[in-house]
Amino acid sequence: SSFVFCLFSSYLFYQYFILTPKIVAEKWNDGFNQSVQYVKENQDLYQNIVISSSQAPSYIFYLWYLRYDPVQFQNQATVDNTPDQNGLNFTKSFGKYQFTKDIKSEQLKKESNSSTLFIGFEGELKDVTTPIKSRNGNVVQEISN
Repeated sequence: SSFVFCLFSSYLFYQYFILTPKIVAEKWNDGFNQSVQYVKENQDLYQNIVISSSQAPSYIFYLWYLRYDPVQFQNQATVDNTPDQNGLNFTKSFGKYQFTKDIKSEQLKKESNSSTLFIGFEGELKDVTTPIKSRNGNVVQEISN
């Protein structure tokens, strides 16, 4: 009986901690940690950082992974006070970070002399310089400057 318990426990461990994260990586917004890490390492090179929120509320991942000061966020944040279909307000920016649901048009509006970094979901950006992959190897986000 202890052998069966160990066997089933091992199977459950494998399914829950190893297999499932790879299968549902994109649904769990995998890739944000890597893209935020890239931004963290390169943000001083850019005046503006424009991030797509077309598939997820991206700002929350940036607040979490950057360990952004909540008081500073509350003082800087600009929010669209018109609730969406889910009753949520859209955070448009804080600090040098701008969030948009239409990153393609933002990239087209970029002035040639401005120093802007763009982070979008797969297929949203032109002139991609860095692909961000999920733990299962699929491209989930892209970076362009």
